[in-house]
Amino acid sequence: MKVNTLTSLGLLQITLTLLAVVSTEKRLRATTLNCVQCSSMSDPSCDYNYIKEPTPCAPTDHYCSMFVVLVQGDRAVVKRCNSDAYTGCVIRQVGSVNATVCYETCDFDGCNNSNLMNRIF
Repeated sequence: MKVNTLTSLGLLQITLTLLAVVSTEKRLRATTLNCVQCSSMSDPSCDYNYIKEPTPCAPTDHYCSMFVVLVQGDRAVVKRCNSDAYTGCVIRQVGSVNATVCYETCDFDGCNNSNLMNRIF
């Protein structure tokens, strides 16, 4: 009888532990931000109006972002999750040329999916 009681207690403890893990996992998933994640450097269709299904970000990322890099008339677009909020443009010297990098962040699911950068460009 003791063995069955111990076994039942062990199963109860395991079940409660699993329920706690599942509950925590659901809570994390419910609060995880979903952003479009692509780069025109590896996927040429990733551009301003590129509509793609957002995917989950890391729990530490609280923003979706879109970066546009302009170098001598060439443009690259990067959409991703981000841990920090940025907005604006900067000019950086890369070798002998200047690169303009403009970025914007937002904080709701899929907000970087289309033309987020309209007000900057």
